[in-house]
Parts: sequence; C-alpha cells; structure tokens
Amino acid sequence: MADSLEPTAESNEKILQLFNVLQDKIADSRELARREYDGWVAEYEETKARETKKLGDVVFDVNLLTTQVSKLNKSIRELSDDKDDKNKVHRQKKNELKD
Repeated sequence: MADSLEPTAESNEKILQLFNVLQDKIADSRELARREYDGWVAEYEETKARETKKLGDVVFDVNLLTTQVSKLNKSIRELSDDKDDKNKVHRQKKNELKD
C-alpha cells in the first residue's frame, strides 16, 4: 500500500504536463484580459477626446453668445436712452407750445 502512494516518473510527468497546460491557460486568459483592457482604454481615450472637443465647442459658443448678448444689451440701453432723450425733448416742446 505504501508503494502506491509513492510518485512515479509517469505520475510526475503527468503532473508537469497538467501544470504546463494550466500555465498556458492562465497566460491565454491574461492575454485576453490585456487585449480587452487595451480596447477599453482606446475606446475611453477616443470618447474622452471627442467629448472634450464638444465641450470646447460649447464653451466657445457660450462665450460667443455671451458677447452677442452683451452687445445687444448695450444697444438696448443706447436705444432706450435715445428714446428717453427724444421723449424728454418732445415733452419740452409740448410744454413750450402750451405756454
């Protein structure tokens, strides 16, 4: 019975073969995981670049619109001031005609 528990050259060879197969499977699995990770990183970088460009475009548009709104507000103030001045002149002329 003790003889059957002792390793033989054949059993040692079989264990080494199984170990080698296991190492190969682990290496294949790691390679697959690395390729999947590299693909994910590439997709992330591409998406990040695209979205960063969109953000830059939006910021540019917002700045442009802010400038346009400022110009329009200035024009509105100027027109309002001009209207107030014309109304004032009109009231003065109207008062002069009454007198």
